[in-house]
Amino acid sequence: MKKTLLFLLFMALFFPVRAQLSDVRPDVWLRADKFDYKDKIWKDLSGNNRHASKTHGNSLFTDSLVNDNPAVYFNGVNTTLQIDYEPESAVCLTIFTVYQSSGEHDQGVWHATLGDDYDTRLTTQRVMNLQKLRRYAGETALFPVVNLTEQTHNEPVKKLKGYIRLGGGDALTETGVYEGKIAECIIFYRELTHTEKLIVQSYLALKYGVTLMYSDYLDGKGNTVWSYEQNNEYPYSIAGIGRDDSTSLYRKQSVSSEQDNILSVAATGFFETNTQNTTTIDNSHYLIWSDNGAALSIAFLKNSPYKLLGRKWLMTGGGENIPHLPTGLTIDTKNFFDTEKDSLLYIAVSSTGDPTFKDAAYIAAGSIDLMGRARFDDLRWDVDRSGNDLFTFAALPKKQYANSDPDEPTNVVPEENYEKKSQTPLYEYILYPNPTSGAYTLQLSFAEPTEVTVNLFNQSGAKIKQFYGNNNSTYRFTGYLAQAGCYLIKIENSYKTEVMKLIVAGGD
Repeated sequence: MKKTLLFLLFMALFFPVRAQLSDVRPDVWLRADKFDYKDKIWKDLSGNNRHASKTHGNSLFTDSLVNDNPAVYFNGVNTTLQIDYEPESAVCLTIFTVYQSSGEHDQGVWHATLGDDYDTRLTTQRVMNLQKLRRYAGETALFPVVNLTEQTHNEPVKKLKGYIRLGGGDALTETGVYEGKIAECIIFYRELTHTEKLIVQSYLALKYGVTLMYSDYLDGKGNTVWSYEQNNEYPYSIAGIGRDDSTSLYRKQSVSSEQDNILSVAATGFFETNTQNTTTIDNSHYLIWSDNGAALSIAFLKNSPYKLLGRKWLMTGGGENIPHLPTGLTIDTKNFFDTEKDSLLYIAVSSTGDPTFKDAAYIAAGSIDLMGRARFDDLRWDVDRSGNDLFTFAALPKKQYANSDPDEPTNVVPEENYEKKSQTPLYEYILYPNPTSGAYTLQLSFAEPTEVTVNLFNQSGAKIKQFYGNNNSTYRFTGYLAQAGCYLIKIENSYKTEVMKLIVAGGD
């Protein structure tokens, strides 16, 4: 037994630990959370010990963030890191880079050289392969970019000797020294298959909130976690949270890094950084959201008290325990919610994917701060396990509550035997399952279209959630309660006010 323990200790001390992305085997993997600011060394996670280090002078680097993830900030003066480039032979150099420029002018991001015949350079607007210069962007983006650059040789190049420099002054003519963030750099001394490229791109895109246009998203095993063909009506501002141990992806909170980045989602709640969020997400579980790109304009629906936002989002769930994951959501409302004219803000969620939201559950915002940022707590997704939910936001003008107080009452006296109400042919209320382990569905049917307000109260009498239905004859509200206990559901409409008792036998 002692020999075995000593051998394991020896292995741990003398053999480098290879990080994930093992199925695609990067030759160099620089991730900003492994940057040594004291010694100015960017440690290689590939297990090949090809660390990037300063080349000369007093190079200055500072820590920063890209979508709550660590990034290395290059100050645009004398910040250069170098990786020695000495594979035995190669037919292709493949480099993935996540960067975010601080200036709009063209800047050099990295420069790889094996001599005059084998230079490759990337700037924030152009790329040079084998002395051929091409423009890939009309202007420098100020939001994060995931870049893939390949240089392929006709024949294997042997006994290579050169370097790859990140930042610094190794740039093209009329190109400035790089000033901005580099969050991650993954290098291969070979050509990748289409699937391998998409695995790395998907990992980086989900981690940093960058949209891959016209593309599927794959996990580290090559499985599709978001399909462009199935979701092509909602291809914009793709972002997600989730966990994939085969790539080391573990996003607990995220936002689309594109220019309007108005919506963010977090497992449980929001923290200053992704690392500080202590929520546990099961491996191979995802929530990925995207939108239809419509304007942030709001207008009344026909025969409805609501003003509904034109932009709609699709939330795609993956993993059997996703319905049990509580999430928080924030939305910047300053472009569509008028505090002088509007009384309440709701998130409208259609589990059937109905773009008219006639069957939607309307859940009131928990708060709206002085900057117009609305917050929703304890949202559960894909409760019916259909694979996705459609959602948007709705405002209720103040005139709807001119003669009533929507927050009353704050306490409710329990009534007996309200698991199912069907007292007259005019309406029917069905609550199921009851008792439940957490997930519940409330189905309401009326003889004629009617408005309905549903309030959920905990056993202390505090209101913890509100649903609101517009002028329809059927409604289907779903939710999830993690804490065991007895809850009361109060249903108000033009027919009669009813109270139903919901028993939660146990949480997650």
